[in-house]
Amino acid sequence: MKTTDIVSLGIALFAMFFGAGNVIFPLDLGRILGDQVVFGILGLFLSAVLMPLIGVFAGILYEGDYRSFFARLGKAPGELMTLICMITIGSFGAIPRILTVAHAAISWYYPSIPLWIFTIVAGLIILAATLKENNVVTVIGKFLGPIKIILLSSIIIAGFFTNGVLEHTSYSHLEGFWSGLIEGYSTLDLLGAIFFAKLILVSVKKDGHKNQRKLLIDLCKAGGIGAFLLGVMYIGFMLTSALHGQEVAFIGRKQLIFALGDFLLGRLGIVLGVTIALATLTTAIALIAVFADYVSTDLFRKKISYSTAAVMSVFAACAFANLGFEGVMNFIIPIAFICYPAMIVLSLLNISYKLFGFKPVKIPVFITLIATCLFAWQFNWF
Repeated sequence: MKTTDIVSLGIALFAMFFGAGNVIFPLDLGRILGDQVVFGILGLFLSAVLMPLIGVFAGILYEGDYRSFFARLGKAPGELMTLICMITIGSFGAIPRILTVAHAAISWYYPSIPLWIFTIVAGLIILAATLKENNVVTVIGKFLGPIKIILLSSIIIAGFFTNGVLEHTSYSHLEGFWSGLIEGYSTLDLLGAIFFAKLILVSVKKDGHKNQRKLLIDLCKAGGIGAFLLGVMYIGFMLTSALHGQEVAFIGRKQLIFALGDFLLGRLGIVLGVTIALATLTTAIALIAVFADYVSTDLFRKKISYSTAAVMSVFAACAFANLGFEGVMNFIIPIAFICYPAMIVLSLLNISYKLFGFKPVKIPVFITLIATCLFAWQFNWF
């Protein structure tokens, strides 16, 4: 692969990851932590940068075959775990959450647009971009991704050139770190990473790459670029919010970035609204492509086409989005928090299996899952 192709894939990965939660959580975290923001950044890096990178690496080692990835748990448990992951990142979880944030971006400046009308328009745009699966990564990496990076950077640059102060908070270093860890956990990016690997491989294989070893190395480089861009954007967002949090202290977290945009960019703040809508819809495009492939191949055993599955997936996502941001979050957070630790363990064990032949997998994953359920019940997480 050419260097430009590797960079393009890295940008595509960043653009696919950086969706609704990746915008909201770091900004809210920076505002809350104030002068403890550095420790929050460290926690966020572990759960929202390192974990997705591990997921991409694991998916690449399995050559994008998530069925083999989960099959090591056994046929029924593997299919069930795949289904849970798909529900969480697909048309009943992350995608509706994305649509609600994209609507918030537009309604901040045009409050008369109702959610249901916006979801129809957004759904049509997403559908147009995902009808041909093997073109999704190219569109994101070469066109939508660079635009997304440039526009998102505008608020960070404006924030650094506008006088601000890190307010003292009551958070300790450990509390700041833990808060960052938990918020990064809520992005669900590890789940998406495993499935994005297939989308990336579908894109590069159409170009006829024959040297598999070099291809895997190049894809890992692209994953590193994507993770680096995620990290840079997180640092910028958290520091900007921490420096100017007092200016938007009473704004809800879903509207926080738009209030910051108005404060930092003035009349140009509307550009930020368009940016966030673009940023979130780019991630939705990638997730719909992954979810539609799963619906067509796994649920319907190829009895319906990918295009038909894409239409069904977009329709379901648009309908579910009308529950609103908090309604969607109330649905997916319990599922994600219980399954995520098991997914981390499974990813690490599968990497160890591919690289070192380490075979144990079922018992560690199931123990982790049971322990998480007991922990959640004991401390009344939900």
